Amino acid sequence: MHGAGIPAWWEPLFERCSNRSIFLSPEWLRTWLEVYGGDFTGHWIHWEVDGAVVGGCLLTKRTVWRYFFRQRILSFNATGIAKQRTPLAEFNDLPFVSGHEEQILLDLADFLLQRGWDRLSLSGYEDSALLARVAALLPAYKIERDSRPAPYVDLTGFKETTVESALSGRYRSQMRKCREIYEQTLGAVALTRAETAQQAQAYFDELAQLHNDRWQKKGDEGSFQTPSVVQFHQRIIDRLWDKNAVDLLRIRAGETVVGCIYNFIDRGKVYFFQSGYSYDNNPNIRPGLLSQLMAIEDYRARDFVEYDFLAGDARYKRMFAKQHRVLHWTAVYRKSIWNRLFFFAKHIKSRLSARRTT
Repeated sequence: MHGAGIPAWWEPLFERCSNRSIFLSPEWLRTWLEVYGGDFTGHWIHWEVDGAVVGGCLLTKRTVWRYFFRQRILSFNATGIAKQRTPLAEFNDLPFVSGHEEQILLDLADFLLQRGWDRLSLSGYEDSALLARVAALLPAYKIERDSRPAPYVDLTGFKETTVESALSGRYRSQMRKCREIYEQTLGAVALTRAETAQQAQAYFDELAQLHNDRWQKKGDEGSFQTPSVVQFHQRIIDRLWDKNAVDLLRIRAGETVVGCIYNFIDRGKVYFFQSGYSYDNNPNIRPGLLSQLMAIEDYRARDFVEYDFLAGDARYKRMFAKQHRVLHWTAVYRKSIWNRLFFFAKHIKSRLSARRTT
């Protein structure tokens, strides 16, 4: 699908649907197709009523080989396993105009039953999403599901108070101590926001370097060591900038960068996507926690309604977020002799591996 672009009906549908997210935006899908579309084939599917599009999706197909078996994998929208590492899309769904979801589901199930595939990948969806109901409409040999909490801060609950004042006493003490150390050794702590697209790209470069340095010290690979990922984000930042849908923040103590935060914005909601922090060996220095606190407080003061940490459990998320949703990643394996053989081969390989380790 490389270079295929997105159809003219997608943006009007995105603007009309109530289940939109930044990961379904025209800018996100267009950029994903430019960078990763060469790894996939697929179809744009849409539903019309009286000439108006009331639902749609991108259905991609990619073939992989595992245990000497071919796996034809279908995925929805900007998801799916590519040859290179890809950004993780969350809050995925089939965009639809309210009132047409039942017919869309029935038509989609019928369409899928007529296609050749071995595994259907349903990625990053909520319990309330249409994607949550797709699996139940298909005959499946096996269904695998990975569910992850997605914590968020309800900023509407802080009209009369600050985010910091709502933290536990221990965390408030840690934040005060951290801020004092920075101010005594480096200077006043302040948050700045990129004001131009060029400055946003510079902040992103700083963030990527800090992020990669941190993970390399842990002996792991950072998210921004893959060229295609860097290319994707450089393009998406430029595309979303004029729509005020992307935010790059820098937190400094004096002239020293403490951290950088990369967020997406849509209809008063903030999606925290990635970060990079400058760590040292002082256990009282918490650059990540202080940066997040300052970012969340800034959005609260500007009347945003929610700060979403996206999927994954972490101590720093639990520190700030008192609510969470659940996002699911589900693989539906079609009823077929090939999938039976595939799982048999997988079972045998697992048993052989277990014997080697005992």
